[in-house]
Amino acid sequence: MTLREAFESKMMLLDGGMGSVIQTYGIKGANNDMLSIEKPDIILDIQRRYVDAGVDCLTTNTFSSQRVSQHEYHQEHRIAEMNRAAVKIAKQAAAEAMEKYGRQVRRLPGTDSGANRRRRRCHSD
Repeated sequence: MTLREAFESKMMLLDGGMGSVIQTYGIKGANNDMLSIEKPDIILDIQRRYVDAGVDCLTTNTFSSQRVSQHEYHQEHRIAEMNRAAVKIAKQAAAEAMEKYGRQVRRLPGTDSGANRRRRRCHSD
């Protein structure tokens, strides 16, 4: 089923805010996007919790994985690595959803805070 067909056939549930859930792990003031590299187990756990709650689409942990936001942390040189790590985690959570529940969870990589706007490019493989 294509993503268009899925949207036409039912209401699709999207995961919630990554940053607010990260705070529930006692991590405050961190560069949340670096957690995909430094603490991937936490990000995967969050993705799994969303899958267990029944989401149809997962976003990647990439809200600030762009040059403007990462300049504050002096991590501009790791943007590609952050994005790759976040996509890898979302792919794993989606694959586990298929194994555990027999259902496809789509990934929406490319979540971006840049200049107070959000862009999403959906992949439904």
